[in-house]
Formats: sequence, structure tokens, C-alpha cells
Amino acid sequence: MGEQALRIRFRQFSVVIVAAWSLGAASARAQCAGDCGGNNTVTVDELVRAVNIALGSATLDVCPVVDANGDRAVTIDELIRAVNNALNGCPALPTTTSTHTPPATNTDTAPPEDTATATATATATATATATETAAATATVTDTPTEVPATATQTQTDTATEIGTATDTPTPEATATPTDTDTPLPPPTLTPTQAPSEAGVQLAGRAAVVANGVNALANVISGVVVSAGNVASPLVLEPSGSGGGIDFDNCPISGTTSQDCEAGGGVVDLKLGAQNCVAPGPLGGTGRYDGDVNLVGPGPACPLITGVATFAIDMDAVLNNGVSDVLTVNSDLDGTASLALGGNCLIAGVSGTMNGMLIGALGGGGGTQITFNNTNFVFSNPVYNAQCVPVAYRFRFDGEATIRELGSGDSVTVTFVSFVMDQDSRTSPPTVIYTGGIASSCFGATVALQTLAPVAVASGQLCPSGGTIQATSNATARITYLGDGSVAIDNNNDGVTDQSFSSCTDPALLMCVGN
Repeated sequence: MGEQALRIRFRQFSVVIVAAWSLGAASARAQCAGDCGGNNTVTVDELVRAVNIALGSATLDVCPVVDANGDRAVTIDELIRAVNNALNGCPALPTTTSTHTPPATNTDTAPPEDTATATATATATATATATETAAATATVTDTPTEVPATATQTQTDTATEIGTATDTPTPEATATPTDTDTPLPPPTLTPTQAPSEAGVQLAGRAAVVANGVNALANVISGVVVSAGNVASPLVLEPSGSGGGIDFDNCPISGTTSQDCEAGGGVVDLKLGAQNCVAPGPLGGTGRYDGDVNLVGPGPACPLITGVATFAIDMDAVLNNGVSDVLTVNSDLDGTASLALGGNCLIAGVSGTMNGMLIGALGGGGGTQITFNNTNFVFSNPVYNAQCVPVAYRFRFDGEATIRELGSGDSVTVTFVSFVMDQDSRTSPPTVIYTGGIASSCFGATVALQTLAPVAVASGQLCPSGGTIQATSNATARITYLGDGSVAIDNNNDGVTDQSFSSCTDPALLMCVGN
């Protein structure tokens, strides 16, 4: 089996992601799913047995315990449980301590009783925690400030530099996670900047970065869509039995394609979108065209059990129902792992990224971001019915070059625990910034804090509302106004010191540090 080529037919996005990175959450059970030998350990050989049963090439008799619900079949969620147990160890079994009470002396008390005290060491809660541990040398912990939220589901992200995630997932596609993370500590500042420059240097670039991050979220939407049709179940097919590249119709028009091969302990997943049109996050549509390739260690399709390399060449056009408001082009690669949960299963992605991303606005202007081994964490996603993220958090650490398309002005920055929470469920969509950005243009690390969510209408680069605070060796306050203009209070004394008619005013995008 280890050398046998396998192929997988994907007909459900959520299960494709299970195939890509098998990290789903599972409750602790009295019997360890996948532990065919009964030794409280799940080995790779036992995982292969489980996959063979799912493929139909082996009977359930070779490993009955993989059938957790007793329906005489092995489903993808049962494979997930088995992989979790292989990665994290089998849940500990409950232990029972019996206490005997001896009869009292010289009394007429009742006969002695045996009382049992059960001590459960396994954890089985409604919000089970799944943990994947991937090889890494540096830890990047996502501990951003509060995010506006309405539901009671809790999600906490902790990710290593190349993508280890610990996640309590959102159980419903439309649920809004409540973030209980502690606030980010302020970055260490180097006070070499004049007080007025913090606000001036960040007022325009904060808007440019927000547009670029929105473009990156649409790339993730393209990966979601290319994984297949949400409405149909996964069908596993070994090569030579009708398997091969699978094509699915998209919700509105176009097609997607999915393929998987495995051999020698390596799984190779290929996803594609061919002018695939699906409902978008703004009440309109998203059109996707491109390819995604994921390669990682695993015993067989669809199980990648470690950190995967990825290559994404995906274009997207977002339409709000009236006109095209954002055109995205991406050519990205790197390493990543995934945390799974909820109806759409992607509860978070973390890793390291290289390559170029362009988000061009329908009304002109936009953002180009070039990533250079930039660490990223995508977390707290909220999905619409088609599993397109409509609210989410991105965190970045490391270097990137940011260019505003209209003016051509660019700057190389270093993100320092820089977090953006974006929510397109509001009208207009809003952004919350925390963390720091360093650059030779600023002369220091500038720490950002959002005082009022920044509102950005679809198709626009400049915000129409909101206030952020920028601190280097002094604190400035940046206020975005309804007409697209910007007011800057250089010393945070309540008095506007500078006003600009647009966030793309050349003075707000010029690098003055060199």
C-alpha cells in the first residue's frame, strides 16, 4: 500500500481540506479510534489499514475500532480521529478508585457500603481541542486584542513559525468566534522619529495594507472553491478503479478539478478552478481561475500528516452585484499547516509565505505585496453558506514590500505581531488594526491600536470612518472621515494638526526616512 499510487475524487471542499492537512478536532473516547492492536497507540501501518477499509480494499475485520460509530463503514471523520490519535496519542482512559467503608464498632449502623469515585482523565467536551505539532524552531503566538463578535464559540490560535496550530474551532459556518486572547504587548520602540511622522507615515499605508490583506483572503476563497462542490460527499477511488482527475460544476458556472497521488510516504494534492463562479462575500459573486498544489508526508491519499509545502497561482475577481470591485492575482509559495473545525472545517492556517500578491480596485489604485519569508496566521474565520470567509483575522511577522498601484510608491516593512481583523458582514466592511510595523521610512517601529473600527466601502481604498492610534516616540491619532479625507492629530492632544483630502495623498505615501 505504501508504494501503491492512489487517487482521490473530491466532491466536498471541507473534506478536501481534511485530505490536505488532517488535524480535525475529536472528543476523547473510551476506545482509541485506529488502535487496531489494542496497545493504546496508533501507528502508520494502522492508519493505512483504516484507509484501505475506507477505499473498500480491506474489510472492517482488520481494524474494527476505526469504526467509531458502529455503522460498519469508515468515514472521513473517523479517519480524522485515527490520524489525531496517531499525532497526539490516544486519550487516556477513565480510572475508577473504589473506597471501602468498614463497619463501625459497637453501633447498630447499616452494613458497609462500597462507594466508587470515578476519576476521568480523558477530556470530552463540546469544544474539543485538536493539536498538531509540526517541526519548528521558533514559536509565533497569536495573542491579539479583542475582536467584535456575537457568538459564544471560542477560538484561540497558537502557531509555530511554520504552522503548528492549536484551535477550538467554530462549529457552524455562520458562527462568530469570541476571541479571548490577551492583548498584544506593544512592540519595542526605537525613539528616533519626530512626533508628527508616525501619523503621516501610517495614515495612507494602513489603508493600502488592508486592501492587500483583503486580496489575500480572496485567494483563500479561491482555494476553498477549487476544492470542489460543497453539496456532495467525498468518494475515494484507488487508481485503476475509475479514479483520476475529478471535475465538478461550480455553484453558478465554470468547473473545478481535484486530483491526488500518493507513494513512498508522500501525498501530492492538485486543485484547480476553471473560471469558477460562486457566491461572494458582498452579496455578489467571486470568479476564480488557477491552480493549487499541496505536497506533504502521509501514508496514503487523502492523509497528509505533517507540514505541507504549497504553491498557489490563483486569480480572482470580486463583484458586488453591480460591478467588479477587486481583481486579485497571486503567485505564492511556502509551507503551512491547517487547523480544522466547523462546517467549512478551516479553523486556521499558519505558515511562511513568499511571492507576490496584487489586489487592483475597480475604481483604480490598489495594492501589491511581495512577501519575503513572511510568517502568517489566518484565524477566527466566519463563513457564508458557500464557505467563503466573510470575517477573519490575519497576523503577520517578518518582511514584506508594499506598493500602492496608483502612485507606484513602495516601502519595505517588517511586521511585528501585526494583526488585522476584517469583517465584511458590516456595511461598509470594517478593519481593526493592532501590532507594529517597522521601516527605514519611519525610523522606528510604530505600534498601532484601533480606537474605532476603520470602515472601508467595497471597491474603495480610502476608509470612510474610524480612528487609529500610532505610537513611536510619541503618539499620533489618525481619523478617517466620511468624504475619504484624513485628519491627523500629531501629539494626541485632541487638536487636528494636519488634514489630507485622500489617504493616497503623496505626502502620506512618501518614504522620508532614507
